[in-house]
Amino acid sequence: MEEAKQLEDVGCFSLVLECVPSEVGECITQSLVIPTIGIGAGARTNGQVLVLHDLLGVDSDFEPKYLRKYADLEKIVSVSLENFHDDVRSSSFPSMSESY
Repeated sequence: MEEAKQLEDVGCFSLVLECVPSEVGECITQSLVIPTIGIGAGARTNGQVLVLHDLLGVDSDFEPKYLRKYADLEKIVSVSLENFHDDVRSSSFPSMSESY
């Protein structure tokens, strides 16, 4: 709490609260004038953020408590990267139609 107030006092325009208990996120948010953005800090911050790769499910092994995956793209991304790699190694990419 003290550090959040100090950051506000020195001119921070917002504060990201990451992996703090919900009650702490709410308490800090209520005590500040500047907005708070939560990532694993409960629903009572002024806004929420998730890393795009995480919410799209690019890494199935990454599963912090606060993460809600909206897709499961790990296999799609993996196969796409393998196909790109194979095409570059075989010199089929880029083709003449994909070159200037």
